[in-house]
Amino acid sequence: MERVLKQYIFAPEKRLNRKRYILYALAYGLVMALVTGILTFVAALIFGENSFMVRAVTFVTSLAWFAGYVSLMIQRLHDLARPSWWAVGTLIPVVNFVLALYLLLVPGTRGYNKYGPDPLRY
Repeated sequence: MERVLKQYIFAPEKRLNRKRYILYALAYGLVMALVTGILTFVAALIFGENSFMVRAVTFVTSLAWFAGYVSLMIQRLHDLARPSWWAVGTLIPVVNFVLALYLLLVPGTRGYNKYGPDPLRY
């Protein structure tokens, strides 16, 4: 599992084409939703529904979820020959929507760019 996370999710130095970006983001989102749900449910059973621990578990898993998604976004930005700092756009309302559309709709650069080889070639 650790190898999969390092190789596919937390590898911001790589490039990620649109199809893989969508598939990895969906798979990662489903896994994280399941993990968050299970951990929150267990915390609610142990500590009570409105306890600090339930909120803390939800907060920590949300941070992990966000970190993985930002890593995928950086890989996609690299495929578009854009710098990593563009991911800051996810924190700005309206810009985050435009950035999401850009990542989903615009094809990556063909061939080698400064972030590596074309992900469609291998």
